[in-house]
Amino acid sequence: MTDRPSTIFVGVIIAIPIAIYVAGLVAVIKSKRWVAITTMALLPALLGLSGWIWLQSGDSEWGYRKALPKDTIEICEFRHADGFLPDHSYFLKAGIPESDFEPYVKKFGMTLHTSDRKYTGGFSGGPNWGHGPDWWKPSSDNSRTYSDQPAEDAWLFAKYENGYLYLHSFVH
Repeated sequence: MTDRPSTIFVGVIIAIPIAIYVAGLVAVIKSKRWVAITTMALLPALLGLSGWIWLQSGDSEWGYRKALPKDTIEICEFRHADGFLPDHSYFLKAGIPESDFEPYVKKFGMTLHTSDRKYTGGFSGGPNWGHGPDWWKPSSDNSRTYSDQPAEDAWLFAKYENGYLYLHSFVH
């Protein structure tokens, strides 16, 4: 779950300047020098504008952080995405009151994870809490873990331990 524009949108805003560049090359081949010079001069400006539009159209915070209660303390997050591929991994650790945990996970349709829960897309078992950034130190206990599978290749896990919400979202 991101607030970034879709891959299609990103593809379109990159394809337009490339198409203009190709038109400039065609103009060079056909010896229309003024068209080629104008097109080539506009290319950097259009690429810059396209990048600016993309950056402004998405917020740097993911929806999971935005949904945290107002009195949240000590927020740590880490994200890794593979560029244009939809693969991503997102870790969030936040100090919230325990009473806010269940309403938080319900916002995302998460339900209690069980050891026999079936997931699709080649994923089996439960979350692997043992890997993540240096500040990521949840126990391997899954007894109070909540989960959801928002898409066939996307998984979301959350748990509450020692005053902290731990949330891991990933797509592979």
